[in-house]
Amino acid sequence: FAAAAAQCIGAHEDPVIQALGGVAGFNSTFDGWVRKPVTQIQSTATKLFTAIPSLSINSLALVGEIGFDYVSDFGDRRLYSQPYSTDVNTAFVLPGGAATVPDQPGAPVHSTKGFATAFSGGYTILMIADMPDVLPYGIGMKPTISLQHDFVGTSPVGVNAFVENTAAASVGVTFTYLQAWSLGLQYTNHFPVFDGGKFYGLIDRDFVSASLSYEF
Repeated sequence: FAAAAAQCIGAHEDPVIQALGGVAGFNSTFDGWVRKPVTQIQSTATKLFTAIPSLSINSLALVGEIGFDYVSDFGDRRLYSQPYSTDVNTAFVLPGGAATVPDQPGAPVHSTKGFATAFSGGYTILMIADMPDVLPYGIGMKPTISLQHDFVGTSPVGVNAFVENTAAASVGVTFTYLQAWSLGLQYTNHFPVFDGGKFYGLIDRDFVSASLSYEF
């Protein structure tokens, strides 16, 4: 009972709950979202390189993309402890606080890092090589390599939100047969930059993907 009473008192005094309008009454409803003006800016640049016959490369393309999110009238950032659509940011609380009841954990301590911010941004770099005649029997190959880096801020907006100081690298290859069948294979590795991995739920979710398609 003492532990439950302490939690109830803590809920009434919690600054985040107070910023949301206080503890909701019994049989009442409250919104788990807020409407905010959002500005998104994106720019893409492409550079095409000439063929490299010695490597059987017909063409080489380098694509760079950079994007930013800005949420106007952002308010108290503690209200956006996690992006609404995914669990990519899990920095709401940290263990801590002295136990006030024997054999009971102490009250959690709010983290000062990892919260969503009004401004955020990231970039992606992709390189694709077209090698149509590198293999026999009409089989072509398109190796790809990409790097994604979120370098500023943590966005509360949408799927694949920016999470500061996190990155992902991918390597893959697509095989084509007679310009109709395509088999794609790719490996993606998520990794932290500086201390970004502490607040990134996808940091240990490296994966391999495969796709098969036919065009007619």
